[in-house]
Amino acid sequence: MLIQSGPESWATESVKRIRERCRTDLLYLTAEVLSEAGVDAGLYEKNLLKTPCQFHIEAARIVESGVDALILAPRIHIKTGLVTTGGGIQSVLKDPNWRNLLISETPMLVSKVLREIVWHFAENKRLRTLFPEYRVDSHDEDGTKTTFDV
Repeated sequence: MLIQSGPESWATESVKRIRERCRTDLLYLTAEVLSEAGVDAGLYEKNLLKTPCQFHIEAARIVESGVDALILAPRIHIKTGLVTTGGGIQSVLKDPNWRNLLISETPMLVSKVLREIVWHFAENKRLRTLFPEYRVDSHDEDGTKTTFDV
């Protein structure tokens, strides 16, 4: 693993190369940087994307290519974690001015995904260390949690 907790663990690759890899390699971003337990702790705690199957490889390549595509797969194939959450974060890292449209079956599901994306920018230490320019302050001056409207 290249990233464990901070810059002292990044001896094998420079931070600049890791940042570029996060912008171009969705599987790397999701498995190595977003793997810190967060809103959807089950996906990241199990590290299911550390050894991706052919479906994950193909889905990541479709997202990275930027083509419009409908990715269909049965439940529990980590589509939301990889394509929606990871792909959404990667698109912000590539171009923060690009607009993303999140669509799901219900507004509640979209809110959950958006909360997870916000969590990564606000709380994920790996992502905040690699991309400090995208930090979202999650606490007010008095130390209380800031709420994010979804």
